[in-house]
Amino acid sequence: MMQLICVDPKDVERVWPFVSTMMYTAMKRGDFSSFKVVEQKVLAGEMLLWLAHQDKKIAAAAITQITSTEWRKVLSIVACSGKDMDEWLPLLSD
Repeated sequence: MMQLICVDPKDVERVWPFVSTMMYTAMKRGDFSSFKVVEQKVLAGEMLLWLAHQDKKIAAAAITQITSTEWRKVLSIVACSGKDMDEWLPLLSD
């Protein structure tokens, strides 16, 4: 069964080498932001790293950022990439 987890910021440095290339590719394709800036924020715990995994294999990864507005907090997906999207895409609603 596919599961979605948020990587504890204290564990990101250990996990990052397994997903950094995937995140770089997604960010380059989307051309939304600078990879180095996002990478620094993820490693500093300012952005969150999420993993979709099954049987100890990473199927997808995503980076999110929480922004506060006058009305509420908003969660934005900064980058998202993986294989077999039909299996993990429904997890994004969680």
